[in-house]
Amino acid sequence: LYEACVQDPSWQMYEIPRFHKKFTGRAPLSMREDFCGTGKIASEWVKKSPKHTAVGLDLDPEPIRYGEKNHLASLLPSVRSRVKLKRQNVLKPTREKFDVIGAHNFSFYTFHERCDLFRYAKSAYQSINSKGTFFLEMVGGPGFVEAGETLEKNKVEGVGKVGYVWEQHQHDPITKVNDYSIHFKLPNR
Repeated sequence: LYEACVQDPSWQMYEIPRFHKKFTGRAPLSMREDFCGTGKIASEWVKKSPKHTAVGLDLDPEPIRYGEKNHLASLLPSVRSRVKLKRQNVLKPTREKFDVIGAHNFSFYTFHERCDLFRYAKSAYQSINSKGTFFLEMVGGPGFVEAGETLEKNKVEGVGKVGYVWEQHQHDPITKVNDYSIHFKLPNR
């Protein structure tokens, strides 16, 4: 439901190579998807060409298993061999270096302390090629500090019309920490 209502990798597939080339003068081939969940973005990345490779990092084994079963398993073996989903903390640098590292859907907001965010940036820097790019997908502005909820309707294959509810809880103006919830209203209620 999350993938169908929230996550659309088409933005990352188009914009990341465009920005990377603008900043570095060359097209990116290797990508690390941090906080990858099901690895949907990494799975899409390797479809771009036989030279594209991807690694997804996440701490939670459940979405990784889902991604292996539903995304990686649907890829041709030659494509599947170029993507790996790993249970690993993004605060630990990888030995492999990447052209692109990205944290999408403001996932890095889990770091509430400046020292943790710095550790993450340092880890990414140690894991990126010398002409690599680091993408942090952010959200913010006045619309993200007021409590409330929004509802969107989405058609989900195999499920039907699903209500996607984004709920914003109280905003703490001192720490700048927000609490958000996602709910789904299924056709069978």
